[in-house]
Amino acid sequence: GIERFVVIQACQQLPYPVADVQIVPDDEDFRVNGGPSNRISSLGETIDALFGWHSYEYDDRIRFSGQNSPGRDVGIETVIGEGLSQLLPFIPFSDSVNPNDIASNIISAAEAASSSDERVASTLLNDLASTAVLQEVPTYELAMQGSGITAEDLEYDIWVCIDEYVRLRDLEDVISPDLLSLLPQDKDWPCDFVLEDITSKWASEAGRSGKQFVRVNADYPSQRRQRRLSYSATGLLGGSTPTELLNKGVRQTLLETPSTHGRLWAVLERFVEYNAQLRSNVE
Repeated sequence: GIERFVVIQACQQLPYPVADVQIVPDDEDFRVNGGPSNRISSLGETIDALFGWHSYEYDDRIRFSGQNSPGRDVGIETVIGEGLSQLLPFIPFSDSVNPNDIASNIISAAEAASSSDERVASTLLNDLASTAVLQEVPTYELAMQGSGITAEDLEYDIWVCIDEYVRLRDLEDVISPDLLSLLPQDKDWPCDFVLEDITSKWASEAGRSGKQFVRVNADYPSQRRQRRLSYSATGLLGGSTPTELLNKGVRQTLLETPSTHGRLWAVLERFVEYNAQLRSNVE
């Protein structure tokens, strides 16, 4: 799996860069991964829970094409080129790990982290917010005032917008199955919703042909499903489109958003803008 982080200090420049970094969880991760909903978990507990899911959240069989052999370093073009494109923006889940087994075996790392480490890391996260390194998109606070909109509501609306976007651009045959693996099950979708049928087709074909397709199930936490969607959904918006400027800088915006809820809102806002432009072009 992949987590966002900030660089604390550069340790080495040559022959390759090395830095100390700090994982930056979402606001919701501190509460959800801490156990009871009325307890805020420590940074150590939260990060341990984040990493606990990683064995399920990526297919370990994916490897960079370049091999690091004696006397031959892996080139930067291998890391940021074709190899990385296998992992971003859609990372396939593992078909050999049961998410329920992970959930029942995550062990807290709070005792392993010293209190001084916790204080330093917590101060860093507060500094990121106070200096606007982490900030919600400008429309978020106003849109959420008294609305009662939940992350589940935003997730549902995003999938409805993705479905419309796919139909407007005729992408039914090329949409990534790894994105569709995040489609929630047992939802009351609109009557013209096509993504459920496409996802069911992928699952059926995988069962017959042995192709890998892992759709997240009820044992996988909804907050992590929503968090993953909030980073990956806008991957559909790349490439040559009539609304290309709308997607400028979106990845940096998503990285700077402190909460899953806020990031889902930013993604929904982007899809609404795209679909409005595409509908006007059709008309």
